[in-house]
Amino acid sequence: MPEELGSALTGALQAALTPDHVRLFEVAQSGSLPPGVDRVVASGATLHLPDARTAGAASALFVPVGPSRVAILLTERPREFSPAEIAEAETLAHVAAAGFGRLEAEQGAQTDALTGLLNHGAMQVRAREEIARARRDGTRLSCVIIDLDDFKRVNDVRGHQAGDELLRRVARLLEQEVRPYDQVARYGGDEFVLLLPGSDEATAHAVAERVRDAMDEACSLGVAEWHEPLDAEMLLERADSALLLAKRTGKGRVAVANPDVEREMATLKAERGSSSAAQALAAAIEERDNYPPGHSRDVVHLARGVAMLLGLHTDQVERIAHAALLHDAGKLSVPTEILHRPGPLTPDEWTVMADHPVAGERMLLRIPDLAAIAPLVRHEHEHWDGSGYPDGLRGRMIPIGSRIILACDAYYAMIADRPYRAALSPEDAAAELRRGAGAQFDPDVVEAVLDLLGHTRPQVPDQARGVPIPAPPLRPEPGR
Repeated sequence: MPEELGSALTGALQAALTPDHVRLFEVAQSGSLPPGVDRVVASGATLHLPDARTAGAASALFVPVGPSRVAILLTERPREFSPAEIAEAETLAHVAAAGFGRLEAEQGAQTDALTGLLNHGAMQVRAREEIARARRDGTRLSCVIIDLDDFKRVNDVRGHQAGDELLRRVARLLEQEVRPYDQVARYGGDEFVLLLPGSDEATAHAVAERVRDAMDEACSLGVAEWHEPLDAEMLLERADSALLLAKRTGKGRVAVANPDVEREMATLKAERGSSSAAQALAAAIEERDNYPPGHSRDVVHLARGVAMLLGLHTDQVERIAHAALLHDAGKLSVPTEILHRPGPLTPDEWTVMADHPVAGERMLLRIPDLAAIAPLVRHEHEHWDGSGYPDGLRGRMIPIGSRIILACDAYYAMIADRPYRAALSPEDAAAELRRGAGAQFDPDVVEAVLDLLGHTRPQVPDQARGVPIPAPPLRPEPGR
């Protein structure tokens, strides 16, 4: 750092020439130059004043340190520095000047000239450093990418000067909204990045929402949390993919990266699954897996109801319903002897069975009309606590549609006869869902499933408890 290099230079001059005082004068930080310094700055040459009687000293030696600094050596008694001493001082000053030049060049290379924030390359470096720290200390790390919606219109309508002023204003606002140790960069033309050490996804999402609300101009934001094995480039790419999802789904919103966000972006343009293709696949799945007639229909109906109860958007509800219909599409690639084995599977057989979500995803991605539901099928066997497959996702990293389908399918599978066990009663199946809430299943999804199925007991106080009920009136005997 410049301060450390300055201290090193003054210390070296003190040790080599033993003056009473050594000072390093920064020309750029002062409007007026003291006597002696002005002459050195003008000439660029060393100035030796054995009988200076200036600045409270008897003798002085002024040595230029590059174009913007001067080393001042003072003695309290008259002293004439030898030519060898002056040469040594000039050598030390020359070495220090080269160091200052490198530091200033690096600082200039790391800073965006318009806003004064870190630039693209510097943010990449800081991201690598923070990931190394998070990996070493076991701490959280998130980043937010911000894009100004319709910034081009500002330049076109109000001019580039107005656009530049807007970027500077946004830079100041971002610095005010984050902590001193957070990193802020201008990442591209109208893109900014926040790197938030110690922040998990929820915290970063809250920061993104706060930034969006504080902006005078509309903006879209993408949030991503670091986890193994992501490197700096991958982390920033995930945040950028989430940003793109936010922009393509309405702008002015915050989107959070999840494991299938890249697939969602790749399939945004895909049409909703066609009824004929979906129904044909569903029929083939039911026939091959020996499910009772109507199993797929029941799962779809329950999944749609749960999605609606959870307040999801209509388009998302229908996409989840299509995925529920085809969630076991990958079982079409599982050998019949494994699929219908009455006893436990061997480890090798389980490996084949556990691959069926990935096989289903590949199958649906090849069908343009069904590609949009492929990510939900891939993650339908992930568990809330991370013990599921194929990717071991946990919690809200699992797409909400996959969490819904898992619980709905599990309920109807439990109340059906299977080759390896008898059917459970609806009450026992509901109890199993309750036991799995927070481990295998999303607790909110389980609550919604049981509510729709009528297994949730209303929490209504018994207002009649302890109140005596009068006996019915006596009926008169016949004939009286």
